Amino acid sequence: MILKCYTKIIQDFFGQETLETLRNFVDPQTRHSHIIYSMAVGAASLEKQIENFAMAISTLLQDESSTNWLERMKPRLLQDNINNVRAAIGEVVAYAELLHADFIVKPIATSNNHPTPEYVVIDHNNNEFIVEVFSKQLCDETTRRIGTSQDLLEQISDRGPGVYFDVQEISPYGYSNDSVTEDAISKICAIKGREHQALPGKPFIIWVDIQNSGDFFLGDQDYANPITSWKGTLASGHYWYGMYGKKNLPVFNDYTIFYHQGEKKPYPMQHNGRFLLSKKISGMFFRFEKSIVFFENPNAEQKISMFTRHQLTMFRDFDLGKSMIDFADGLVKQKIEIAYAEIEALAKK
Repeated sequence: MILKCYTKIIQDFFGQETLETLRNFVDPQTRHSHIIYSMAVGAASLEKQIENFAMAISTLLQDESSTNWLERMKPRLLQDNINNVRAAIGEVVAYAELLHADFIVKPIATSNNHPTPEYVVIDHNNNEFIVEVFSKQLCDETTRRIGTSQDLLEQISDRGPGVYFDVQEISPYGYSNDSVTEDAISKICAIKGREHQALPGKPFIIWVDIQNSGDFFLGDQDYANPITSWKGTLASGHYWYGMYGKKNLPVFNDYTIFYHQGEKKPYPMQHNGRFLLSKKISGMFFRFEKSIVFFENPNAEQKISMFTRHQLTMFRDFDLGKSMIDFADGLVKQKIEIAYAEIEALAKK
């Protein structure tokens, strides 16, 4: 019943006539339906994404300026390029989440001359910061493999009744000779690495929408912890490492390796995390399917205000426990050092 309420919001916004035009759309690469249509009809695998998107639409429609902005986003939300559609969904959700937390949000007009961020955001005390939205997509090779698998199953199914399946190795962060965790850490560290959307004199924050990674373990919000465990195994949190990790910090690859039994040893991180490499970025949001986590850069040249820090806790799905915020001077640095000590101790076990 609740899911139907959310799908109705999406259906009412786009209209049945528009949705009907998407009914027969099939993405040429993944062979999947259009994500807007899938959400409108209540695809079970997208339940939390449907809720987040519907809540975003509902929030934006309560204000005239944000309603006008949302209407202008419709062509991007309905286009054939599904990666671009997901990027647009990420921008819609980010705008609405910021509004819901009672920030004033001002979209920045795009420029052909230079890259521009998405929003200027203002807190309760008129402190401004800049938000750039990045939506994590599957890499081209993973997209190709999904499409190839769909084609193969269609060909095999022509042979007659039966149960057919195919197995493909899926790597949301790409394919390389590195371990999955190491590759994820390096890719997360490099998100919007050029930072050319930052504006002088204002805190610059990147909003990373990874709801689309929810079908894979790499999209799990538990990986926002420095280290996590499951059934006696250890795994490094690649989101935390990507921001706060340092060169030679022990990395635990994933839950499949029993470090405590001495079968495999953690290996040293090959580079520093983003916040040791850059002072330009003030922090990073991670929008998971079920939560929002904020990591503040303790080394930032432009720090967010204390008003902004407290207002962040007003997000609908905010996870304070996993977030790293300087509610007291030097608090984040203290937490980082404690995490380093814990990781080093576990690596020696």
